[in-house]
Amino acid sequence: MRPEVSIIVLSYNHWNATVAALNSLAMTQQVAFETIVVDNGSDSLVRNLLKKCQRTDLARGLGLRCIFNEENRGISRGRNQGANAAHGAYLLFLDNDVEIVDPAWLAALVAPLRARQDSIGVTGSVLLHATPERDVQFAGGTVSRQGHVRFKTEFPRENAFSTQWFPTMFCLGASLCTSRAVWEITGGFDPAYHPMDYEDIDFCLTAAQSKRRSVVVRESVLLHHAHTTTYSRTFDRMRVYLRSGRYFLRKWGGYLSHLEAESPDKEAMHDV
Repeated sequence: MRPEVSIIVLSYNHWNATVAALNSLAMTQQVAFETIVVDNGSDSLVRNLLKKCQRTDLARGLGLRCIFNEENRGISRGRNQGANAAHGAYLLFLDNDVEIVDPAWLAALVAPLRARQDSIGVTGSVLLHATPERDVQFAGGTVSRQGHVRFKTEFPRENAFSTQWFPTMFCLGASLCTSRAVWEITGGFDPAYHPMDYEDIDFCLTAAQSKRRSVVVRESVLLHHAHTTTYSRTFDRMRVYLRSGRYFLRKWGGYLSHLEAESPDKEAMHDV
């Protein structure tokens, strides 16, 4: 059966996180999907474990395929590589440090894309901190004209548009779903954000320019352990963040200023 959704997971070492994510994916119901793991130059031990995993019952149940890179190609290039190998009508980008807690999470994530193909271009999950308290880490986000990113940690009140989803400026790449049609319109993730940071926001803004908005889906909830997919000692994390931020502002500064000037919700656009 041709999968409706291609789930693309980036892997970079941290085998325990990756196999935990794959195990939790196995509880997914209601949607036919395949799983593509793009290994971004992990150590030989992790690569060998992934190769063994491909021969297990778990892999068959997930429709698992693996792509192995000799070096870390970064988030944008790695995700684009997975998308180019995908067969699904919808593409879901998932970090390897998330944990599925509800079998219907994927069906909920795809539903707005099916129902409103001309207006909704990107859907994202609600992310909870993987702690005993399970506080909300991400329930939508905004970016100020200075490029400062704000995560919302409270649900907005239910609105006239839908009780299942609510609009956001961007969805996080930890769980970001789009249609193949929108993917082709945007051209994928911009590889200039190398190795990471701002590429998911950039993608959502590019979709918005084509009248495809982003929404967060209330009923798609994941636990997020955070910083596992991207963590590396091979680069200066803060320097990368600032460099990507400067590029983002050069590309989107005018667009953000226009949005801020017209936004009726000034509080949502304040710096953090």
